[in-house]
Formats: sequence, structure tokens, C-alpha cells
Amino acid sequence: MKHGCRRRGSRTPEYACWESMIQRCTDPNFDAYHNYGGRGIKVCERWRYSFENFLADMGPRPEGKTLDRIDDDGDYEPGNCRWATWIEQGNNRRTNKVLEYRGIRKTIAEWARETGLSYETIRSRLNHGWLVERALTVLIQEKGNGRKSQRNSTAVTQLPEFGGARRSLTEWSQETGRPLETLRTRIKIGWPLQRALTEPVQAKRRRR
Repeated sequence: MKHGCRRRGSRTPEYACWESMIQRCTDPNFDAYHNYGGRGIKVCERWRYSFENFLADMGPRPEGKTLDRIDDDGDYEPGNCRWATWIEQGNNRRTNKVLEYRGIRKTIAEWARETGLSYETIRSRLNHGWLVERALTVLIQEKGNGRKSQRNSTAVTQLPEFGGARRSLTEWSQETGRPLETLRTRIKIGWPLQRALTEPVQAKRRRR
């Protein structure tokens, strides 16, 4: 896990980031050294000895973001660093496996959010030899007796088309502002895609 930039005393967040970056790459006593300097990650000469150069290249740190390397096996240097959110950093971990399906490349965590399957379910299926397509398109459904069965996911396999564009239901939900569960319910009961995507969601009436 990458360490964030913390404000210490009167130091700026950018200075704290710069100092922490150097520590984890050069100080064997630093807790996370084995993930950085211990595996050969270095700080470029331009940044190692000049905070001013680091700040000039990176600019002010945006609120809620921390220092991240784009290539997780590369050094801290201009062109390989960015200010990123924790979600972006999590997707950039060395341990994150990237899966390609229908020309789209995403991490397991991203596919989990896309399909509604859990991260552990997708990873377990791959470990058991499932092909990527099957691992991403078979949903788990509870039976009446409490046992689980599996069915194909309309969110990924069908890639619904509307207006000449193909999107997953998750993506259509984000584009139209319709809740994902609402779209899934509408499709399940047989609504045409156009109606499912365009008909407004009625507010629930309050009970008297």
C-alpha cells in the first residue's frame, strides 16, 4: 500500500509527501522500505535533493489525493508520478490482476463493481480455471432453499445497445441517472431498453 501525504506540524502536505517518498526509498528502518527501496525503487536525482524541483514538477497537491507512481515498478521521477485518489492507487497495485473482456481491460476490483460480483468470487473462479468470460458473466442467485445457483449476467453479457452505443447496465445507469437496480428490474420484467433508460423514476408516495 502506498503511503499518503500527511501534514506534520507546520509542514505543507507537499513537503510531507516529498520527505516520506525519500524515506521509504532510502531508509531501511522505515516501515515500508521493503516495498520501495528494498525492491529497487529510487527517487530521481532532480527530486531527491530538491523539494523545490519536486514541487515545480508536481504542483500543489489536490485535496483528497496523494503521491502515486503510474508504473508501480518504476522510480519516483517526472512522468511517472501523479496526484491520485486512494481508489486510483488501489487499482494500480502490483497485486491487482488486469482482465480483458470484449476489448475492455479492468482490474478484478473494477470488474467486481461493474458486474455486482464480489472480488473474492471472481478471483476464486479464475483460480479454479474458469475462463474470463464465464468468471465475469455468471451471477450468483439465491434459491428458495437457501442454496445458491448461478445465472448469466445481463449487465455484462448483453452489453445493451441504445442510440448506436453499447454500454453495460452499470454504465447506462451512470449516463442516464437511473438507479442500477431500477434498470435491472425493468429489463427483467420485459421493458424495452429505450423505455427502461428514458422513463423517469417516479418518487415513492408517502403513506398516510
